[in-house]
Amino acid sequence: MSSNIEDGVAQTPHSILLHPWINRLNEVYFRYLFASEERKPLAIDFLSSVFADKEAICLSGKIVDVKVHTEVPLSTCSQLLTNFLDLEVISEKDEHVFVALMTTPEPVSVKGDLKSFIGDNDLFYCSYLISRQDHRISDLEPLPEAKPVMVVNLLQFELHTDREQYHSRYEMRETTTHALLTDLFSIHHIEIPKCVEGSDPAKQDSRLRQWCYYLTGNKNFSLRGEIYDQLVEADFNFVNDSKLMALYRTQEDVATRLQGLLTHAWRNGRDEEAEKLFATARRLLDSGMSKEQVQQFTELPSFLIERISRS
Repeated sequence: MSSNIEDGVAQTPHSILLHPWINRLNEVYFRYLFASEERKPLAIDFLSSVFADKEAICLSGKIVDVKVHTEVPLSTCSQLLTNFLDLEVISEKDEHVFVALMTTPEPVSVKGDLKSFIGDNDLFYCSYLISRQDHRISDLEPLPEAKPVMVVNLLQFELHTDREQYHSRYEMRETTTHALLTDLFSIHHIEIPKCVEGSDPAKQDSRLRQWCYYLTGNKNFSLRGEIYDQLVEADFNFVNDSKLMALYRTQEDVATRLQGLLTHAWRNGRDEEAEKLFATARRLLDSGMSKEQVQQFTELPSFLIERISRS
């Protein structure tokens, strides 16, 4: 069994464990894996593993379908470089829940508390999923019955240093009695480093942990069966698709350079300078200037201009 790792070309569809170099949290690969009708069983299995690990308060039935609602990534803050999928999860009981499935790398520079920063970003996505359900033509029409919304945020760093658990769920409860106010909002944080490196024997073989092993190319990945076969095929087809690999490499390069830009600005005390540049790009876009013109003027990468235009 052989694989050309330098060129990213697999020689056999069973070489999944020879591809630890693939960043499966890369936006191109993440979208390829979970936002495809062809690979819908993978999205169903992954989300099922999340809610088997920690119950979803608004979902009691088995997931039987997942629909993708947006094809374009949405970002609220260029510092987060968040990948975002807008999904609708449907259960066997005909429950419909809108889910923001996202991955978040560690921010280089954040003003204020990091937990609050991430939490604010999560709440933005919850609000977005709620507002998207309002199709009224007039404000005089009655409000539609809102379906529950949920954020599943795969954090590529340890955020909650006050606890060992890798999976945290947040919801709206009364502070003294802990009575649930509504199941309309909930947020799941999965801290991937904790999940992959954790030593909790009770969850050593959990399906969510196996998924985290897969997404990070960890050697402990041992999942077998139909889903394993689909993952093998997905990896094989991806690394042998020249167009996808070109997009993947471009995305990796842009993310690396942008992360370097933010790191450099932070280390040299120029965070405000970077913020001014982002604000300038936004103002130019709001004034009607094309994305191409804004990119030439600010020298920011097109990937970032695209995200600023949608935030």
